[in-house]
Amino acid sequence: MFCMVMASGLFVLWTAQFWNIQHVDIKGATINTEQYVEAFVKDERLQGKHLLKINPLVLKKRLEANPLVKQVTFEREILPAHLTLKVQERLPRYVLYSALPFYDKGTKQVQAPERYAKIVDAEGIILPLPAKRFEYVGPHFYLKPALIKKRLSAEHLNLIRELEALDERKLLDHGGVFDISNPQNLIFYLNDPPLRVWLGMPEDLLLKMQLIDSTYKGSGVPEAEIEYIDLRFWKHPVVKKRT
Repeated sequence: MFCMVMASGLFVLWTAQFWNIQHVDIKGATINTEQYVEAFVKDERLQGKHLLKINPLVLKKRLEANPLVKQVTFEREILPAHLTLKVQERLPRYVLYSALPFYDKGTKQVQAPERYAKIVDAEGIILPLPAKRFEYVGPHFYLKPALIKKRLSAEHLNLIRELEALDERKLLDHGGVFDISNPQNLIFYLNDPPLRVWLGMPEDLLLKMQLIDSTYKGSGVPEAEIEYIDLRFWKHPVVKKRT
């Protein structure tokens, strides 16, 4: 009899209405993830669900499948039953272009087409965000489309970080776009004048960048006639004329 009473009591307690989630709060989400998380809560029908029947680990894995969501933590409270989702978003860090830079005769500078811009976070994750949502002031990079996956390779990411560090120290005097498709054979598209510069391996990069002006000016070749500058072997710079 005692066991039956206990079982009956536990059943009544387990099915009591106060376990049903009354409110679901979302914290930390911005315009980038807010709609996604709200839709997830709605699709999972979390409001009204038994507080102890939800599996935070399963929900966490599903939510973090979105590349914009870095981490989600869940907090449960009772009386009244309450569920809080704390979202940590991935933050934009770099801009990467999947189309080659071109010379804009209007601005007289090498431009990277914005519609081909990819936003990347500090860990190399490609974020599905429009470029206009991120005001970027660092060096610009080009990567062949075939090399752009969900996440940048460690080699590409390390090279980007190295160039960013040089830029932050104001050591990159020239504006332009770095082609990092082959990390062992860098190419730089110089803004002014609009020239293509082969830099090769990233070793001695600063020295090579400093040699750009003296190389093309000292060659005596008019800018319009230069096809490219080759500084891969910086002790023997080459200015290739158009044929």
